[in-house]
Amino acid sequence: MMKMMMKLMMKVPSGSCGSKVCKLGCPSFIARSGIFARTVSSQLHVGFVTEKTARFTQEDVDAFCALTGDANPIHKALLDCTHTGTSLGERSLQSLQTKENERSDGVEQRQQSAIVPGLLCASLFPAIIGSSYPGTLYLGQTLHFVRKVFVGDAVTAKVRVASVEGRRVTFETQCFKTNGHRQGNGMATEEDAHPLVIDGTASALAPRKT
Repeated sequence: MMKMMMKLMMKVPSGSCGSKVCKLGCPSFIARSGIFARTVSSQLHVGFVTEKTARFTQEDVDAFCALTGDANPIHKALLDCTHTGTSLGERSLQSLQTKENERSDGVEQRQQSAIVPGLLCASLFPAIIGSSYPGTLYLGQTLHFVRKVFVGDAVTAKVRVASVEGRRVTFETQCFKTNGHRQGNGMATEEDAHPLVIDGTASALAPRKT
């Protein structure tokens, strides 16, 4: 009888020692969850800031638009206005993009750049929160798009812990252009050098402590 029980126990996958089958209740899973929860809770204090810098390419924008079905032409690099078949609407759009490029770049004038979808830039916020605080459940996000971001612009998203009430956390979420542009006299304020492009707040549920 004892030998039969030993054989049955050997056939049961432990899940806590490298087995392919791992149950949520196995000791190793509980231990890992506890480590995540303790790490997250130690960082979730008001004022804690995390950030991420990105520079979106036209390929990034094309992939995002294909995935979401966004067919807005402002996300495409436009052909020269003299190109055969360019419509009046396309010429007007190109003129608008060129003027925006000149205003946003200062000395450097990048013509015919496409506009990066706002939600592609805003996706940096959940990326930061999910990566910085593993196991956190995103609850909501408000967004205010202040300025356009063009393909090739460097942007830095910053997430600051604004409040913590139990497991519910509120974050201040902001995204800035960080191309390092300067005014003509070579001097610039922080706002001029790193203009705000997205402003908002996010709310999330931190993992339960174990």
